[in-house]
Amino acid sequence: MGFIPSKAERDIWMRDCGDHYEYIAVYVDDLLIASTDPSSIIKTLSDEHKFKPKGTGAVSFHLGCGWFRDDDGNLCYAPHQYIEKVMDNYLRLFGKRPHNAHLPIVQGDHPELDTSELLDDAGIHIYQSLIGSLA
Repeated sequence: MGFIPSKAERDIWMRDCGDHYEYIAVYVDDLLIASTDPSSIIKTLSDEHKFKPKGTGAVSFHLGCGWFRDDDGNLCYAPHQYIEKVMDNYLRLFGKRPHNAHLPIVQGDHPELDTSELLDDAGIHIYQSLIGSLA
C-alpha cells in the first residue's frame, strides 16, 4: 500500500501523499489510522488484504487511552479511565486514596536504611499487583 516503517518507531508506518503524510500505528492486531481519508485505507485492507476491521470511525478509545480534541482542535489522549481503575483498586486495598506526590521519593528519605518487616505472601501479591498496574 506504499507505507514504510518509521526509522524512529518500527510500529509506525507512514505514506507520503505529497502535501501530507498518512500513518498507521500497529500494536499486535490493533491499528490506529491517521489519514484525511481513512475509509479508503480501511477499504483496501478489507477488500485486498482480507483484514476484518472493527470499530472504524473517529477514535475515542484505543489501547486503554481516551482520545479527545482540546480547545484548539488538537487530537490528544490520556488514560483517564485506566487511572481511575488503578485508583479504585488502591482504595479497595487500603481504604483510602493515595496522596499526591511530585517526586518518587520524599526529600531526606533514606530507603536504604529501612528496617520494615518483609512482606508476607499476601503483601507480596498486593505489591506485585500495584507495580504491574503501572506497566
